[in-house]
Amino acid sequence: MGGKRYCNEAQAAATSSRPQKKVHHEPRNTRSHDSYTVAWICALSIEMSAARAMLDEVHEGLAQDAKDINCYELRRIGKHNVAIACLPNGKYGTNNAATVFTNMTQTFKNIQLGLMVGIRGRAPSKVDLRLGDIVVASEVIQHDIGKSIGDGLFQRTPIHWRVHNSIGTVMSSLQSKHACGSSRVPSILQEMSEKFEAFKRPVTADRLFIATYQHESSRPDCVGCNQSKLIQRGLRDSNDPVIHYGAIASVLCFEMEAAGLMEICLCLSVRGICDYSDSHKTKEWQSFAAVTAATYAREFLEELPVCKDLSRQPSGAFRLEEKDNKCLRDLHITNPQDNKETIIKAKGGLLIESYIWVMKNENY
Repeated sequence: MGGKRYCNEAQAAATSSRPQKKVHHEPRNTRSHDSYTVAWICALSIEMSAARAMLDEVHEGLAQDAKDINCYELRRIGKHNVAIACLPNGKYGTNNAATVFTNMTQTFKNIQLGLMVGIRGRAPSKVDLRLGDIVVASEVIQHDIGKSIGDGLFQRTPIHWRVHNSIGTVMSSLQSKHACGSSRVPSILQEMSEKFEAFKRPVTADRLFIATYQHESSRPDCVGCNQSKLIQRGLRDSNDPVIHYGAIASVLCFEMEAAGLMEICLCLSVRGICDYSDSHKTKEWQSFAAVTAATYAREFLEELPVCKDLSRQPSGAFRLEEKDNKCLRDLHITNPQDNKETIIKAKGGLLIESYIWVMKNENY
């Protein structure tokens, strides 16, 4: 695999001073790189801390491809071997997420599923979405592309990415179990809160102000804000997070990275709501929101069956040999994501469905 390098395990900032979850540590990782089929990608260190707390078995690091600059946590959850990676500090967005995933596939060439797990702000919506709730993306909407329409105007042309059927069936199975009251999310959260102080539900009240009211207090905690501007919401039966399924980026919460993965792999985005995307937002709910999202991701992987190919290609489908894949990788002199960004800046956006003629032409 060309040049090799090793990378120390990432530090869990939110949990470093707390007792760690009891997991099995192997003295030596005897698994091959191809044993790892799930990529768990985080944008923030607190999201990676939550991911580390979820997994069952710690694996020793493996040699990485010389082109792969990621740092990994190698773990097992259920029957799946998982490679966890975090975006570079201060780097967010679709391109950075896609780059981390692409780097990962240089080392772990059998990755079949990408999980984008972390925190997000709630989008304005009529849905009763509260802090700590979980949003699972049935589709991801990418809003940052479009085309120039003259006179300096730019028309956005959103792209909708729907989850693959192999992911959707697992979501449906979990949704039906949760409707019958058999969700493991509350019990896992209870276990996490007992082990890690950082992952406890905040004592700070969950306040939602009317959209037109701006934060006016000199303090970040809204103590000096006008309480008459609060939206009155009914009490819930419990403090357990509610799981919502829907479109991410427009309907339920804002998204920055998942669209970059949806374009290049089978991907599921899971988000814990940490604020209301308004002037009153603070960071107090971030750790709890991170662990609620990670909890759902854990339950999802426990429900996900082990199979050779998550895309379930027909048995007669054409498959490239490893030597052919290596040839294709070597042709990537530049990063396709960078090329796409250059086209968008220079031309105002990609031409939607410009490739359809190729798909319809019997010669191709």
